Amino acid sequence: MVINQKTSTPNQTIVNDPVRIARRRAKAKRAYYIHLTSYLTVGGFLFILNILTDPYYWWFFWPLLGWGIGLVSHYLAVFGVPGMGPLNEEWEDRQTEKELQKMGLHRLEEPRDRLELPQIDKEPVARPSSKSNWGDDDLV
Repeated sequence: MVINQKTSTPNQTIVNDPVRIARRRAKAKRAYYIHLTSYLTVGGFLFILNILTDPYYWWFFWPLLGWGIGLVSHYLAVFGVPGMGPLNEEWEDRQTEKELQKMGLHRLEEPRDRLELPQIDKEPVARPSSKSNWGDDDLV
């Protein structure tokens, strides 16, 4: 149940196809894992720095707490709330369809996989014969 979403750019109209959506999701997951890796790396560095500078006061978790809130929100944006699924384009499509039904409108047309052209019955065009009707002297 995909609603035909078109994104207008200055010179073209792009229809979101499954390959484009899958690539966008894969990039979002990759970005999250990069974010998680940097969080863990910097967290380890801050822990070691805390041990070396002031082992009696644990301050390293304060910056990690703030960053962790951002990391959790990034996770929710990419993977969604566990058990509820991600709130992404499909969710938007379902909500858009519900709103259209409330307004009494039909859902948008789904994109076609291929272009169908009807067969046109035409009579063959008579082509000129390969023999010329003039002589070599007639050419300028």
